[in-house]
Amino acid sequence: MNIPIGNFGNAIAAPAPAVNSSQGTGLAQFGNVGMQIGAQMLEEQRALNRTKAANDFQDYKIAVHTAGLDLAPSLADGTLSAADAGAKYKEKIAAIQKPDASYADPVTAENVSRGIIQAQAEGMNAIRPMISQAQVLEQKSTVDLGMDKIGKLAGLPGADPVKELSALDAYDADGLKSYGKNWAAKKQEFLDKTWFQVGQSRLQQNSSSMDALKAIKQDLQNTTDGTYVGKLDTNQRTALIAQTDQYIHGVVIDENNARVIAERAQKEQQDKIMQGYLVRTVAGKLTVGEVLKNDTLDFTQKLHMKSIIEAQSNKMDRTDAGIFGDLFQRIHGPADAKNAITSADQLYPYVGNGLSITDMARLRAEVDGKNQPEGELLKNFKTMAQAQISGSTMFGKDPAGEQNFYQWNAYFDQVLAQKRKSGIPMHDLLDPKSKEYLGSTIDGYKRDFNQQTADYVARFKSGTAVQKNAKGWALQTDVKGNKAYVSPDGKQFEEVK
Repeated sequence: MNIPIGNFGNAIAAPAPAVNSSQGTGLAQFGNVGMQIGAQMLEEQRALNRTKAANDFQDYKIAVHTAGLDLAPSLADGTLSAADAGAKYKEKIAAIQKPDASYADPVTAENVSRGIIQAQAEGMNAIRPMISQAQVLEQKSTVDLGMDKIGKLAGLPGADPVKELSALDAYDADGLKSYGKNWAAKKQEFLDKTWFQVGQSRLQQNSSSMDALKAIKQDLQNTTDGTYVGKLDTNQRTALIAQTDQYIHGVVIDENNARVIAERAQKEQQDKIMQGYLVRTVAGKLTVGEVLKNDTLDFTQKLHMKSIIEAQSNKMDRTDAGIFGDLFQRIHGPADAKNAITSADQLYPYVGNGLSITDMARLRAEVDGKNQPEGELLKNFKTMAQAQISGSTMFGKDPAGEQNFYQWNAYFDQVLAQKRKSGIPMHDLLDPKSKEYLGSTIDGYKRDFNQQTADYVARFKSGTAVQKNAKGWALQTDVKGNKAYVSPDGKQFEEVK
């Protein structure tokens, strides 16, 4: 039926067309059109159903593919084993909702059903390479772990490296599967590295034994039938020999340190005994026999104590101011000087030979004080005082000045101790800018040139003037007329030509 358009609503109604009886009635014609429209709508619905089923299937197929990809990280890092990958994949697939095509036509429903099976199979095929790669990694990991254990066993104390390393052959099959043509090189590299580590392990295990280290070095240098023949290359052998030498050097240092520590401990013990003996000597409670029986003191120390005891018995325990001054200078002089006094042991020979036990203790305090934080400050002050009180004159040493310095030293030590006890810092006592400065203690002991000259003239006239050198050694003449300056202990001399 055609609907007029151009003149719709204005045109005069035309006569109705004649009815063709061959086309049926109008009702029949309407029925045919309805059937055509219904069939078209049904086909359109079927097409829509097919499209929806196709979309649902594509979503499912993507989800299946994604499920396989999601396993890749776990397979790569080992949190999912290759053996469990298949089951894990099926578990993930089962959790994905399958597309329902029951609303579609039978052909479409059948296609979707078959497509689901095909998508699952394709998904499984897609993850098989990942599973295979994971199997290779797991196999490599197993081989590497086994090699690591073999290496550790070979390096254990008392282990037989040859026996332990022979177990590596059992990994050849898996090694070839894991590393392919690179397995032989991998194996050799491991053997080289392990033998080098075995050598290092043996060095560490014997690092404190000189005999063992020497034996290891000899073994490393043996290129005929030594332990490492054919197992280390030249560079490795050279490196281990160098490490052995370092360990040997370390043992030498340790032994020297141990010896020094032992000697220091012995010396401290000996000094403690000597100090106790000095106190008992002053009290008259020590005998030579007891000293000679002591097993800790050495022969020289016993002789010193014997001389000290005898000097005390013979009332010779007194101090010569000149000797005291000379010893003081040697204590505070350059440490590398030939006659420098750096240890209290060097003072013992002078006890009874111009040095009393009491003054020996005072000089000992000077030696010990050098190692204290304030020792340098005190040394400088006393050295300055000695130069002002008993310095050399044009006539040589001034005996009276030496006696004055000796007396000042005792007085100063007493004043210093009292001041320190009252809480005054050492720096304030020795600083010329401080009001507590003890420099004034020197003034009463200094002698002027006139006094020195008068004393020398008096000694010269009386025949008691003794010529001394800068060290305070007295000039002496032997029976043949040879002259020399002789040290107070009589052990050193400087010949006069």
